[in-house]
Amino acid sequence: MSDYTSKNGLLFTNDMNTLVGIDSSSNEFTGLVPYGPKEIADEAFAGTSVTSISLQDSVKELPDCLFENITSLESVKLRVSLQVLPPYLFSGCTNLKKISLPSVVTEFPEGLFYGCS
Repeated sequence: MSDYTSKNGLLFTNDMNTLVGIDSSSNEFTGLVPYGPKEIADEAFAGTSVTSISLQDSVKELPDCLFENITSLESVKLRVSLQVLPPYLFSGCTNLKKISLPSVVTEFPEGLFYGCS
């Protein structure tokens, strides 16, 4: 039995509570992370070539450096349930053009946009 479940081009733990990455054997991922996972694993998007990502309200917390060095990333939509942004979240995202942040975020952590232009 597999340790992960693939759905919409993403890999999840079998209980569907944690997004662990993009399924490299699929081309279904459109940038929209579906409602359901409560967590996203460290480096879930590392080494990918996604251009946009939209997270749903089920995700309550993000790991440090989640989007770090994804140079193809152009837009990100973070949902209102996120109150705290982790350090270095967008570090090295050199093509980032648009970010939708929750209005409840009151501070920007260390290195949030490090290396961005």
